[in-house]
Amino acid sequence: MQRLKAVLSALCMFTAFALPASAIESFFCPSNYDKDYFIDTTGKVVLRPDYECSGPFVNGLAPVSDGQNFGYINKSGALAIPLKFDYASEFSEGLASVRMGSKYGYIDTSGKTVITPSFADAGAFSQGLAAVRTGKYWDYIDKSGKTVISTTYDQAGEFKEGLAAVGRQDRFGYINTKGKLVIPMHFCGLSPFAEGVAGVQERGPHGEITAGYIDKNGKYVIKPQFAVAGPFSQGLADVSKDKAHDYIDHSGKVVIHTDYAWARPFADDLAAVTFKFEGGPGGYINKEAKSRYQ
Repeated sequence: MQRLKAVLSALCMFTAFALPASAIESFFCPSNYDKDYFIDTTGKVVLRPDYECSGPFVNGLAPVSDGQNFGYINKSGALAIPLKFDYASEFSEGLASVRMGSKYGYIDTSGKTVITPSFADAGAFSQGLAAVRTGKYWDYIDKSGKTVISTTYDQAGEFKEGLAAVGRQDRFGYINTKGKLVIPMHFCGLSPFAEGVAGVQERGPHGEITAGYIDKNGKYVIKPQFAVAGPFSQGLADVSKDKAHDYIDHSGKVVIHTDYAWARPFADDLAAVTFKFEGGPGGYINKEAKSRYQ
């Protein structure tokens, strides 16, 4: 499956992410190299499943794998939905996309198939709609599986705050829930809206790429000045101008300065960070930039 990334890359590219829902029921899956386990917001290990962790708990269920097949465990670590899928994502709005063979469909929290696998790719439901692809282009379906928005875009993200990021080749903009393009496709990279703004990238006349934040009218509220402009969550967003990441507020002021190589949005007053290189060892910080646990 074409996985949509969580934040804007330093390169000019389309990205989309799902904001954390209150720390996803306060159970985190750190995936610390060869150890998969779940911790709570104090850093205490609360569950060591017998399977590889594939995603967070949502609706009391988390996707896991035995290295070949995927299913879901409950918070006691017991299998709640058998390992019978070729891929399984976390739940969103009561449904999860799963792959059987080469096709994606959707199941409910009981494991029942509610939308028959028939898509080449399928995203998460958000605001009652999910982006799916059968051929070259992406469309949006409702929870009955009916196509409600047909598009000619080759990339499509989740609806957030009434808008979804879409792209065609290397240009991107936003559509509303009627499928109308409401913010023109003149960005070379962007992310979904959060707290009224979205991080976007533009390419300058000499090929330089900078990221800033726009409002729902497409107007800049924080001018392009970053290499990375992550989503706002709990009033803060992670940004980077070089190799280190900081957190800014809605005025664009740096309120947390760090030397971390990568950073994630805050949820339950905690943010995941990596210390030396993206994908490397990491931990969590609070809003005072103090490391809570590693």
